[in-house]
Amino acid sequence: MIGGTTKLFGLMGHPVAHARTSQAMNALFERNGLDAVMVPFDVPGGGSGALSGGAVNVMRRVGEDAFAGDMPDGEGFVAGLAAAGHSVAGRRICIVGAAGAASAIAVALVEWQPAKLTLINRSRERLMALHERLRLRFPDLEIVIGEHVGGHDLVVNATSLGLREA
Repeated sequence: MIGGTTKLFGLMGHPVAHARTSQAMNALFERNGLDAVMVPFDVPGGGSGALSGGAVNVMRRVGEDAFAGDMPDGEGFVAGLAAAGHSVAGRRICIVGAAGAASAIAVALVEWQPAKLTLINRSRERLMALHERLRLRFPDLEIVIGEHVGGHDLVVNATSLGLREA
């Protein structure tokens, strides 16, 4: 039961109706006997007016007026690939999408040393921004902008296509 000592965790974004994070976290809190609850907050703009510094979906308070954040989507994606028997190292990978989740997945994949990373996105501005961030952080990897998914060992759909109602 929620009371005065219950720890509140929020999942902020837009859209959030598709996210199963709250249900998974609440089940984890209950299994472990924790007095905590996670509530999704649908914030148009994904909270960009409330937060600055990039895509974040896990935050914790660090002091009275500051928060630290992370986005573990990428690590979770790579862990899922590994659990299914798929290797990243030495592979030619294509990521379609360039928003928050795509960025997190790209960084996590690159850390496992693929042979090549191709980026595709509708928005040229987001595509170029992601490409530049990755090239600066991983200068030794071949990171290219592409138009076709053919010729890759792994293609990742990190677009919002599946988030829309039919």
